[in-house]
Amino acid sequence: MILLEKNPGMVHTHSNVVTSIGTEKEEYLLASAMKQVKIGNITIEKPENILEDVADSSSSSSSTSWDMSSVSRTASEKDGLIYIAHYLAKKHLKDHPYLGQYTYESKEVINLHSYSIPSWIENLSFGCLGSDKWAQQVEEMEKYFNKFHKENFRQGKYIVKRTINYITKKVNEMQISHELIKSFCRQRVFVRIKFLNMKRHEYKEKKIVSLIFCRT
Repeated sequence: MILLEKNPGMVHTHSNVVTSIGTEKEEYLLASAMKQVKIGNITIEKPENILEDVADSSSSSSSTSWDMSSVSRTASEKDGLIYIAHYLAKKHLKDHPYLGQYTYESKEVINLHSYSIPSWIENLSFGCLGSDKWAQQVEEMEKYFNKFHKENFRQGKYIVKRTINYITKKVNEMQISHELIKSFCRQRVFVRIKFLNMKRHEYKEKKIVSLIFCRT
């Protein structure tokens, strides 16, 4: 189970609770976490839900609605982005109906007798179908997120706020709700923090192992 940043356990340590912390509090927690990226392990206690419970947060991935092959990305990374997109679609569907529809409203019949091996997303697919339009919007936001932060994070304070402002300007013509942009940016920042924390932990373990072998 590997998502965007190739971290197999990034979503299992979070509870199914959405916290309502203010912007200042959020930025303070993120700033503290960013400092720890360089000097120690990151500990994020109950940030805004990255992904809901596996059993009912994901939605069906159709070949037409969720073909994200336009961006160079591994299969697991595509699945990860689709998963986050489905979670956000389900979360905001009531206020933004264009994001998709529930599976019981779809005219498509799910083929339970297919001999092909279903993708990870298809295994978690019962709940909410995302729309083509939302898939394109998520792709654009993901593209600019990576342009802005590269492989790490852009230096400076107020990471979440600056990310939201940057992506808002870049996708202005797509007329994406500010609420959706804000929610997407928060999810991606926390996923990136988790990934950096994992990579740092792996590096430290390798360093310890190499020191042990050097002394023997």
